[in-house]
Amino acid sequence: MRHPFYPACLAGVLWGMERLGVGDPQWQNALFHFQAALLVFAAATRFAWEIHLRGDTPAALLFMAATSVFPDVIFVHDRLLTENVMMAPILLAIAWLPRRPFGSGLLLGLSFGIRFHAGFLIAGVVLLAWWGNRRARPLGLGGDFPKLLGGVLLALLSMGLIDYAYYGVPFHSPLRY
Repeated sequence: MRHPFYPACLAGVLWGMERLGVGDPQWQNALFHFQAALLVFAAATRFAWEIHLRGDTPAALLFMAATSVFPDVIFVHDRLLTENVMMAPILLAIAWLPRRPFGSGLLLGLSFGIRFHAGFLIAGVVLLAWWGNRRARPLGLGGDFPKLLGGVLLALLSMGLIDYAYYGVPFHSPLRY
């Protein structure tokens, strides 16, 4: 069972390809794989840029060197594409966390809608954000953490509402997975 968000996005991309005159399924497959790899590479580049802006240029260069030989970026093969595509919002969420906590939460929730296994990584990111905030605020509930949590919860609530509209049961997709 998959949440309807990712198949709807995939259908939109395929519809766009057909509108542009790319109707051959093999070409569509190849172009979609290329787009997925490019999306992950662009998100990784943005993540490295954020590391560079924080003053750690060697770490940013090392991250990009490792990313440039990462198989999921240079060769998106016949594995589940959701494993590749979910990394783009996760990397952007981690990079934007200090400046855009609510948007980061939305991106983390979006990645859960793409692939449910991302929930473990999302829980880790949220837990680390809470832990870092806990030292500065009582119970870790002040600062930017409520914005991050609000973004995640809004995205998950939206996912539940989409499931309710689509299947008649809220949160049907992750519960039936």
